[in-house]
Amino acid sequence: ECRSGFCDGNKCVDTCCVATDCASGTTCRVLEIKTPAPSHFVWACGVPNPGGKDVSPTDAGVCTQQSQCKNDNCVGFLPQHCTPSCCTANSCTQQNFGGSVCGYGNTGNDQLKFCIPPGSGGAQLGATCGDDTDCQSHYCDPELRKCMQVCCTDKDCPSRSACKPSKSGTPFLRCVP
Repeated sequence: ECRSGFCDGNKCVDTCCVATDCASGTTCRVLEIKTPAPSHFVWACGVPNPGGKDVSPTDAGVCTQQSQCKNDNCVGFLPQHCTPSCCTANSCTQQNFGGSVCGYGNTGNDQLKFCIPPGSGGAQLGATCGDDTDCQSHYCDPELRKCMQVCCTDKDCPSRSACKPSKSGTPFLRCVP
């Protein structure tokens, strides 16, 4: 019955890629959809956690659990930070996470896009890779075995590229020629 395909507590849930996708008074936050089973996590528009911290790569955004963040997304390596959803590295920069890339990371048993540090390997877009850490973009496409840029829509991709799901493994969205 819902345009997003998600219902929570008998109410339709609108999904989002970034906070600006949501109506005033709401934010793009991690939400656990419990029905139909099995449960899974998605980025969805919702009222921010009261008393939660704003997304921030500084000490102001340091967290130890999801509920400490307005958007329920406490991630990273010590220290962890309240981290925003994203579509591209540019959307991370616009949310004061400059130097971060938009990559897929674990939330429960699901993988969602959020701003994370670049992969340690430093391989450029299009380079051959074995896993995400090989790539500066922090995404090694399982189908093409190349470093790729993640995306939400075609407009997130360079010219002559499109935002398409991988045909191998989880259908992650990435820019392909």
